[in-house]
Amino acid sequence: MRIYLGSDWKRREELWGYARDLEALGHTVTSNWLWTELKDEDYRKRWEEQARMDCHDIWTSDICIFFTEQPGTMSRGGRHWEAGYATALTKRVYVIGPVESQFYTLATGYASDFVELLMAEEFK
Repeated sequence: MRIYLGSDWKRREELWGYARDLEALGHTVTSNWLWTELKDEDYRKRWEEQARMDCHDIWTSDICIFFTEQPGTMSRGGRHWEAGYATALTKRVYVIGPVESQFYTLATGYASDFVELLMAEEFK
């Protein structure tokens, strides 16, 4: 399966491990943002490139997994937009963590952590 992982940028290194776990199970992780370094340049141009790449990565995925944050946590929230885009594309969307907004109630499934999600029949 082709799987997109989305989260707050600050959790990127944590997601590297999840990506390796999924690949060890034979899946392909489409989240190129995980391996992209931000550079000091024109942020608007760079963000546009990043957004286009993320949209492509979601488009080519079979499943999207979004790691949400505890209420009251500050973040830019790009994953919210990505989750909406994935939902609009009728992708299977899974949420790991709390339901941060009403739109996450449209997800295919939920888990409290990554291991719980991997135990789901779909990932065996």
